Amino acid sequence: MKNPYAGIEDEDRIGRTIYSKHCKFCHATKGKGDGNQANLLQTKVADLTIDEFKNQTDGSIYYKVYTGRNEMPGFEKIIMEEEDMWMVLNYIKKFLRAPQTRGFNPQSNNSNRPRATYISCPWSI
Repeated sequence: MKNPYAGIEDEDRIGRTIYSKHCKFCHATKGKGDGNQANLLQTKVADLTIDEFKNQTDGSIYYKVYTGRNEMPGFEKIIMEEEDMWMVLNYIKKFLRAPQTRGFNPQSNNSNRPRATYISCPWSI
């Protein structure tokens, strides 16, 4: 399925408004999947900023938003207008264009990662 609204400017902020109302509680404001409701679910919430998500077609993402996936409900009865659904998808795709910041990953094997320095307390027993 091809996105008929690709490249269309969302002047009314439809995508952002709908995302804020229905998606950010689990996917978070920046799409990382760490929203304040994410920890209440049994399945991990998708991180909308990673390459695995980025490599999906617009049609694939549209289908998942429309029908739902795992614990995520389908929005076919909530987002009634097709244009609105595409505007949400276009808004989500903006997360993919945002610059990625590299944070500290404790699982990393990177020898350049920050190291904790412990100073002994003179009055500890």
